[in-house]
Amino acid sequence: MSAAGAAWFANELWSIFQGLRSKNWPHTTGEVTSCRVRGARRFGSNDFGFFYLEVAYSYRVEGMTHRGNRVLFGADSFDNRNLRGAADKRASRYKAGASVSVHYDPRHPARAVLEPGVTFTTYVYLGLAAGLTATGVSHLIR
Repeated sequence: MSAAGAAWFANELWSIFQGLRSKNWPHTTGEVTSCRVRGARRFGSNDFGFFYLEVAYSYRVEGMTHRGNRVLFGADSFDNRNLRGAADKRASRYKAGASVSVHYDPRHPARAVLEPGVTFTTYVYLGLAAGLTATGVSHLIR
């Protein structure tokens, strides 16, 4: 339990670090090459389930073409993950062929994101991961 919690915690911490850094990254214009909502319905509902975006885009930095698929660092909001309509609404911003602003890491231009920053949900997940890690550690030292 503590190992899984620690891995989850480390992942969320990395996402927060990268998300905060991405707010200061330079940006360039890119093009969406594909976008679709993926996921599965649960509980017999047509709208509730776990949904996420698969977005692919290309962009150029210093004459080199790069391809990316990261929309944001960290977790999407609870609404977009659980409701098909909310995920579809977000996907409508990334239609194939659309121009997008791509924020890229100047040290590693292949690392890029469409929505810089960190979502509130990522901080919530960091707290949950910390709790899971602490619970696991407390069981180990008993």
